[in-house]
Amino acid sequence: MKVLSWISVLLGLAGAFATFGKSQIDKLATKACTVKETTFHGWKSFSLENGLVKLDIVPAIGGRIMSYNLGDYPFLYVKEAEFGKLYKAPESETQRVWHNYGGYKTWPAPQSRWGGPPDPLGSFLDGGRYTGRIVQQGEEVVEVEVVSPKDTLIGIQFTRSTLLRKGTTRVILKQKMTNVVNKAVTWSIWDVTQVRGKLREDLSGQKVTHNSGAWAYFPLNPKSIHPKGFIRLDGKPNDSQWYPNIRAGIFGIQYQFHKSKVGADVTDGWIAYVNQLDNYVFVQRFTYFPEKEYPDGGCSAEIWTDPNFPYMETEVLSPLVTLQPGESYSFDVEWVACRCAGPVIAVNDYGVVSQHLSLKKDLGSTSISGIFGVYTPGQAVLIGKDEKENVLVTEKLGTVSPFEMLTLNRTISLPQEVTTLEIAILNLRGERIGILDKLAITGDNYGHSGN
Repeated sequence: MKVLSWISVLLGLAGAFATFGKSQIDKLATKACTVKETTFHGWKSFSLENGLVKLDIVPAIGGRIMSYNLGDYPFLYVKEAEFGKLYKAPESETQRVWHNYGGYKTWPAPQSRWGGPPDPLGSFLDGGRYTGRIVQQGEEVVEVEVVSPKDTLIGIQFTRSTLLRKGTTRVILKQKMTNVVNKAVTWSIWDVTQVRGKLREDLSGQKVTHNSGAWAYFPLNPKSIHPKGFIRLDGKPNDSQWYPNIRAGIFGIQYQFHKSKVGADVTDGWIAYVNQLDNYVFVQRFTYFPEKEYPDGGCSAEIWTDPNFPYMETEVLSPLVTLQPGESYSFDVEWVACRCAGPVIAVNDYGVVSQHLSLKKDLGSTSISGIFGVYTPGQAVLIGKDEKENVLVTEKLGTVSPFEMLTLNRTISLPQEVTTLEIAILNLRGERIGILDKLAITGDNYGHSGN
């Protein structure tokens, strides 16, 4: 049996991109980042792009991120009736009107302690005039920072930095809340992202039709503090939109244009939105802190479905933190996007999984299957190893990009000594980025073993 080292494998694959569309991947992976001051639907904005994704940030309406697009596909809901409109800051106090622009915003949690807009508490965080500036402006990375007004009723000020690098759909949101009053305050950083719940052909807003292919998913905590693994926060019990354990350990919600809210103590740190008509995936990733207290009965992730306007909210919450005067707390969230079918059952640093890598032996032939999405353009390679980690099999699976779902369904030649199969993702130079999925093989038993 010929044993290959990783060095020889990578050297052999470094020149393989010509066969698998190197020029196309080159354009995606090597386009420089750009950031500029511009306008978005009539608002002054900052635009960040890298050839894969585009974001638009509007400081004047609560520092909202109003677009996150994979290519030309928009994930975020934007309310057309509010395009370009600005309101005087006191309006939410005097008229009690909440202007829901859409997009992504940062709120303090729990909402039970401030009521939510148009409550005067928090109005300057939700709809205030944030300041904005470009922090980094290079080919490899761009970054924009927004800073909220000081909300002395709530007692905090938000600062958020949005960072985008070249060659990936990954966006890092670096968030900070600071105590700006002369007493201790206790809050959580609460990310509220409105994702599209209407059909793509309704982009003009002329017709409102809910998208039955709009789904959201999160992993259930096997040691949850909630008896069912989740908790109802609004709407009817056992809502028809809810699919607990749509796959083992995965909670699914299908948008049906009525009111509900569900939360959970999500320890695996991700929540995914999928348009299953077009197979577009948007994931928010975060760190869970098991020793900390969380808002809303211990929820680190929540999903709201709106009955009046076509959107869902995918929400991420930090632990509750008590800040003394002048103290700050930081909590980062990562966004990634790709093409993949639903349901999303696993998320890692390199992509998402709809169907884990599996192996089937039938009538003398061996086949593999799996469904994935990736965040970075490159090359996918199947690696087979023996129990001593020697590489016995390398099979090129083709080019990969965030714009294409990776679907495996092929026959392979597999030596008997192989005990592990891996899907490795390589960059343009043939260097391994990471392992997308992994399968352990023991006799006739095959089990996914993570990555």
